[in-house]
Amino acid sequence: MLLLMAMALAISCEQCHAKETESFAKTPMAHALRKGSGEIPEANFKDGLYSIAIRKESGQNVYSATDGERHIEAPVLWEFGNGQMGRTFLYRLGSDYYESTVSWYSAIHGLDLTPGHRDRPRRTLDEAAGRKVDPAELRRCFGCHSTGMESPQPGVQCLHCHAGAAEHESTLLNRKTATPMPKLSRSSSEEISQLCGKCHRTWEDIAANGPHSVLNVRFQPYRLAESKCYDAVDRRIACTACHDPHNETRRDGAFYDSKCQACHNQAERGVRTCSVAKANCVSCHMPKIEIPGLHFEFSDHKIRIARAGEPYR
Repeated sequence: MLLLMAMALAISCEQCHAKETESFAKTPMAHALRKGSGEIPEANFKDGLYSIAIRKESGQNVYSATDGERHIEAPVLWEFGNGQMGRTFLYRLGSDYYESTVSWYSAIHGLDLTPGHRDRPRRTLDEAAGRKVDPAELRRCFGCHSTGMESPQPGVQCLHCHAGAAEHESTLLNRKTATPMPKLSRSSSEEISQLCGKCHRTWEDIAANGPHSVLNVRFQPYRLAESKCYDAVDRRIACTACHDPHNETRRDGAFYDSKCQACHNQAERGVRTCSVAKANCVSCHMPKIEIPGLHFEFSDHKIRIARAGEPYR
């Protein structure tokens, strides 16, 4: 039912919002999950006594692990991640689901340990192959990477973020006056942080549960809230002030200068302006940080005066 609803929404949303649906289809969020038959070159990974591999067989990606005597093999059911950083595999043995010990990383064009697996015990072949995922965690994974739980539709779709979209769509299909949806453009910075933080982690999530290390640079709403300039009401510091969720993320630093200058300009009383440069603000004030082993640099959303060699906090 949820899948059919999501598919109907995609169709009806496109009828009135063609520009947004067309551009959103190219975003990383729209490709946060795919079935295990996507294009990934065959690759191998050696982990002590264990060898892990990914290969294609009859159009299906197959995940396998061996210790030289025993052999574990299963088709990849789902691949989590849009491929910008990498993809992590979900497979099934019996009635249990497992997260792969290794993931595909685009930067190295090969396999390496999945986030969170570096310090996990791998004393047996079963432990070396993957980590068992309980139903509650599985729901959380699909809850962020797909739309609909009973029959997940790959990727984040309109229904995922727009509360009331189902009712809005239903009234339109029945030729009634459309039920209005909440206007996200009117939301405060904190309301947007809470919405994005459902998947990207809120300040409360990380403050209470961690990680309290460089690993939390991945969780942008938390880091943004740690900024001295963060304001829970001012929409100029909201996630959507810089990132249009219906379009691909801009990678050119100069694009964000106008976003910074919306507050940091000579006309704004009490707000300091930069004495060093007037362009490419984010290159200094939101430095790139690489988490060891993830082969990817994340923009630190804790806006600050960053100094070379300072510890991460």
